[in-house]
Amino acid sequence: MAQVAQYRVQVDVQAWTPQGAYYHQDLMGDLKTIQTSKTTSQPYGTFALTFTMREDQGGSWADKLPFRTYVEMRAGIGNGTPPILMRGFVDAPGQTLQMPAYPQGPQREVTVSGRDMGAILADWQVLYLWGIDPMSTYLRANLPGGSDALSHQLGVDVQQADPNTLLSAFVNTLVNQGAVGGLQAVMPRVPAFVPTLTIPNAYQINFLSLQPWQGSYSNFLDYFASPPWGEDFVLDEEAGPALIVRQTPYKNFTTGQYPLRYNGRPEALGFFPDVMLAAGDVTAHDITINGANQLYTYYSTTPDLASSLGQSYAQFFYVSQTPLYYVNSQDQTVSTHHVTLPTGSSAQGVQEQTSPSQAQVVGSNPYYDVAKAKIWGIRPLQLTTPWVSTLQQTFGPDAQKQVADMNTWLYAVFGDNDKFSAGTITCHGFPSAKVGRYVVVEPGTITSDPNPWEGYLQSVDSQIDIYSNNATWTMDLGVIRGRVRTS
Repeated sequence: MAQVAQYRVQVDVQAWTPQGAYYHQDLMGDLKTIQTSKTTSQPYGTFALTFTMREDQGGSWADKLPFRTYVEMRAGIGNGTPPILMRGFVDAPGQTLQMPAYPQGPQREVTVSGRDMGAILADWQVLYLWGIDPMSTYLRANLPGGSDALSHQLGVDVQQADPNTLLSAFVNTLVNQGAVGGLQAVMPRVPAFVPTLTIPNAYQINFLSLQPWQGSYSNFLDYFASPPWGEDFVLDEEAGPALIVRQTPYKNFTTGQYPLRYNGRPEALGFFPDVMLAAGDVTAHDITINGANQLYTYYSTTPDLASSLGQSYAQFFYVSQTPLYYVNSQDQTVSTHHVTLPTGSSAQGVQEQTSPSQAQVVGSNPYYDVAKAKIWGIRPLQLTTPWVSTLQQTFGPDAQKQVADMNTWLYAVFGDNDKFSAGTITCHGFPSAKVGRYVVVEPGTITSDPNPWEGYLQSVDSQIDIYSNNATWTMDLGVIRGRVRTS
């Protein structure tokens, strides 16, 4: 491994309280450590600031930084104004007693912790105060001429809106004008969310399930993103907290390509440039093969909620460019089923199941990889998503294409999950290391292969220690879907 490099770390922290107080220079004078943690799997990141125990007429920093204080943390390498690291709100100020080694003796400290601006998405709610009775809520929301509860709040016709238009209205109306607008009346420094939405408009909205929806803002976004096919998270940028909603940029293990039906430039799909990491910046790593983690051998099922017979049964779609296998559910005999799909299309050549009788045909329900199923078992993935319409009679052709597309993607990105690796890389902190992108590590650092190693950044944890106006910055990068680049 190359010699570990050393860098000059620049740090800056500012705070604005709901009571109108502003802190900067005196805060920096008492600041000892900054800890931040961010992941794509939670709507918000967390932070903790540790101060020396010093009290004046305003008390300690536990007293000066009360609940909902807005904080901006910056960190960078070299000279100049450091870029934004995290912005958020104080949740829990308090005091701690540290017991360091001799001769310092016990030392009291103040720890102020909080969450980034994703806390707004987790705390604020979509509410219909009149909708106490579920049937009344449904009728008011969905009958022609009814109240159209959600579309009324958003100011759009949900039945006609494409996904990005609907989500933009949600962010601008409920999040920015409502939640953030209220905070800005007290703390003008709080920025608005910047929506970064790249869901393909080819997907349609099942407005029957969307209209009476209630719950937190973050759950609403999760409903749209539908992991693992999609993801949503907050990314702190200079212009404000960017709200990312997109298809998940998972790569195929063998080719390293994004297996999407709606192809295009990565930036047009909402994907970020790779982060490059030199061997000299890595201090440690703990990487292991995933094994069966997140392995799917049995793909998504979608109930037909609009059957004229009033029945609910599962629709199974499984597509591939290689022979598929199915098992007779009665005698467990194995047969081969060939599906031929032209390159770039997943909506052709799929055996459609559009009625309960077709779903009961021997061998058609479901398809799966017998060899892997014998080792890992069958694991269903049931997507709760507004993209697949159940309004068409017995699960119409548009919905069939959408489910087939999703399952083609699942097969491409999860079919080799037993080969991917995951773990933690410890390195020097640097501003471009943010969740939602791939980190590419110099050859010979993670493996002995002559090619670079890459992994998807699912989490980033920072630890900044400040000593007499000097600082050291360490990061733990949580990576999944690790693979050696073959080209």
